[in-house]
Amino acid sequence: IDIGGPHITIKNVYNFPKANYYYFEPLKSFNEKLILFNKKNNINYEIFNVALSDYTGEATFYENKLASTSSSLKKPENNNNWSKKKLDSIVKTTVPVDKLTNFKEKINFDNSIVKIDAEGNEFNILKGTDDEIFEKVKFFVLEINFAIKMRENESTFDEIFMHLRSKYFKL
Repeated sequence: IDIGGPHITIKNVYNFPKANYYYFEPLKSFNEKLILFNKKNNINYEIFNVALSDYTGEATFYENKLASTSSSLKKPENNNNWSKKKLDSIVKTTVPVDKLTNFKEKINFDNSIVKIDAEGNEFNILKGTDDEIFEKVKFFVLEINFAIKMRENESTFDEIFMHLRSKYFKL
């Protein structure tokens, strides 16, 4: 189960060619690459064009045209961590938002690996995941920014660590 940044999972498909892949990616521009790759490699997959968080509805999505893998529901901080060129390339768009919990009828979470690379929104995604899913998932793989604040209200390592720990996951 890949939430954000599907370019990473594409590389991992070779390790698990018989697995079912579920991609959560609000940017439809990624779809073409995913579809071609998965068909070429005979991968069983489904794409959900939705951003995940801890609520359902719509939200502003900040697409970075220079580095689409740096796009997020979280607004980029206007600080020295972003070049002016990158900040100027941000385009705001409205995307549908949902909770991972709402996909229990569509996805078998038993013994799954959930990769979350949501550019600062990881904690919100975990908050939108119920205990039934936590009990079924085998591993969570997350990208977490430890030191540099890149986005407004982005998740911290401590928030994510303590939440996963409360669900009996270990680092």
